[in-house]
Amino acid sequence: MKTFCLVSCLLLTFFAYGQPQIVVQNSNSESVFTDLQTAINSAVSGDYVYLPGAYYDLGNTPLTIDKEVHMIGAGFHPDSTSATGFTRINGDINIMTGADNSTIEAFELTGGDLSIFEASTNPIDNLLFRHLRINNSLVLNHGATTGSMASNIVVDKSIIKDISVNSAQYVTIENNIILGTIYRSYGNCTIDHNVFFTASFPFNIVNNSIISNNILESTSLNGCSYNSFYNNLTDASSFSLGATNSASGNIFSVPLNTVFTTYPNNSYNYPHDLHLLAGSPAVGAGLGGSDLGIYGGSDPYKEGSVPHNPHIQVKVISGTTNPQGILNVELKGRAQEF
Repeated sequence: MKTFCLVSCLLLTFFAYGQPQIVVQNSNSESVFTDLQTAINSAVSGDYVYLPGAYYDLGNTPLTIDKEVHMIGAGFHPDSTSATGFTRINGDINIMTGADNSTIEAFELTGGDLSIFEASTNPIDNLLFRHLRINNSLVLNHGATTGSMASNIVVDKSIIKDISVNSAQYVTIENNIILGTIYRSYGNCTIDHNVFFTASFPFNIVNNSIISNNILESTSLNGCSYNSFYNNLTDASSFSLGATNSASGNIFSVPLNTVFTTYPNNSYNYPHDLHLLAGSPAVGAGLGGSDLGIYGGSDPYKEGSVPHNPHIQVKVISGTTNPQGILNVELKGRAQEF
């Protein structure tokens, strides 16, 4: 209830002042800011930073996060942000040493990358990226092939162009829509229950990884070795495995317009429906009998990509005050699951 009241007050504050009011919340208090970097700097480890629906232009200065924070926007999907507005950040976001255990959730990133930078003597551990739309790249270990290794990273239920894993370890990429490529993974990466819309290389220099329960437009591999491909479906005729990759249970030569309710054909957009058709060969074809793609597995893709905190679905604001000078505002919200 406290979180719902906070979000309601946040929305009302935005309407009252006409500019984004960023709320930093901890167990004892809430503070309000208008500048995103100032809000992050003012947070203490473990704080929640709530971003209302608004456009945040970072310019040429990246947003820097160097402590544990849980940064949550209002979402980005048009069908779920009519009441709140969508949260869009333009520019680069850098996750720095000290940001262990952080959560980044529920906004669209344009015009830049979301990247992990870290000191080689103090690698970052335990990060969650969820319900995001990243139009460029998510870089899980910036420019690194050896040395520093960020670890225990989950990329979940997001729409992302490219993901660069690099030397990050124990990475799970699950239930995402991937519009480009996963590249430079050097080991201990699990790529599961995703949908890939790319006609080129879905995997580029990916090594020592488990790749399972995905639906792919292309199976072209570039520089990939020692991977295990289990129970994936594609319209291609085969994997070009090479000498060191292994595969079993994969399904080939399936026209993808027989798989999805709406097939995007290399050009995904929000109206496309990636639920499986009745009778689709992807139904029950995964490991353990799960469905393939983003709606399969134990934690399926979430409709509307809304954040996990209570979400305002309807707002009604009176055009005039009543005789007592009070402006009536009606808000309807709904509790959320992850």
